[in-house]
Amino acid sequence: MTVPALTHVWLEAPLFDDVLARLPAGVAVIRPAAQAPVFSNAAPAQAILASSMLRYDAALMDACPNLRLIARTGIGVDNVDLAAARERGITVTNTPGVLTEDTA
Repeated sequence: MTVPALTHVWLEAPLFDDVLARLPAGVAVIRPAAQAPVFSNAAPAQAILASSMLRYDAALMDACPNLRLIARTGIGVDNVDLAAARERGITVTNTPGVLTEDTA
């Protein structure tokens, strides 16, 4: 099975420049639309880097026909419609354990 090259990533939240520099060359970074609806420019996205502020539902997934990954930057996935993602073959990830180390 051949995995298509990543060409478009939609970012819910800003990222530091050093993190963005780790993306493969040629990947277009799409930022939320300045005006509502916030997802109006997400259609070409193959991957979404999602925080917990927005809801990722079936309508959004249908509007992004190339979407293959929703990567949550947190421990939960309750803002992602997991059944809708599963039906569309979209992988959903999160970062379990990110908050397990104590801080002083």
